[in-house]
Formats: sequence, structure tokens, C-alpha cells
Amino acid sequence: MRMQMRLAAFAFIIGWSSLLAFGWLALSAPASDFPPIIVTDSLLAACGGAAGLWSWLALRRAMP
Repeated sequence: MRMQMRLAAFAFIIGWSSLLAFGWLALSAPASDFPPIIVTDSLLAACGGAAGLWSWLALRRAMP
């Protein structure tokens, strides 16, 4: 149980950090950039947000 909480906490930090980092890259990219790079940044940000949300829910369920 304790190891699962550590893994969820690690995924929480990595997930939300990647959401912020890749979201910033996608939103601050100039319009002249190669479009697949912007799409890739957006998809990575969405995956990071999903991982952060999943881990937050897992931590909330594990708390008494």
C-alpha cells in the first residue's frame, strides 16, 4: 500500500509538471512553427494532465 502511494505521488508530480511544461510550449509557440510539433506538445500536455488527475484520484481514495 505504501509503495502504491509513493508511485501515485511520483506520477502526480511528473504528470502536472509535464502538463505545465508542454502546455506552455504548445501555447507559446509561434504560428510559424511546424504544426505537428504543436500538436505533439498538446498531446503530451493532455497525457500529463490525465496522469496527474489519475494519480490525484488514487491518492484521494487511499487517504482515510
